[in-house]
Amino acid sequence: MLLNGNPSFDLRKIKRCGAKRRKRSELCRQPAMRNGRCSIHGGKSTGPRTAEGIERIRRASTKHGRRSKAAIAERKRNAETKRRIRILVDMCRRSI
Repeated sequence: MLLNGNPSFDLRKIKRCGAKRRKRSELCRQPAMRNGRCSIHGGKSTGPRTAEGIERIRRASTKHGRRSKAAIAERKRNAETKRRIRILVDMCRRSI
């Protein structure tokens, strides 16, 4: 038994990372995580899997609202209004 009630285990039986090193053709000998690689060679994140996680990431990654669907729709409405005003102004100038 180890500290804090953790069970003891044989370190020689732990699955190893196995990633190739750059300088030598040796393999990484760090203990592997669930994905089969160590914390250094863990690879890219697979991203959030639950709806709650996806929503949390979406909210966290929004820095400003300029590219949100609502902002894009508002800019399109403003551009259309601007076009209509230009047309009306041109019509008024021609009739004078």
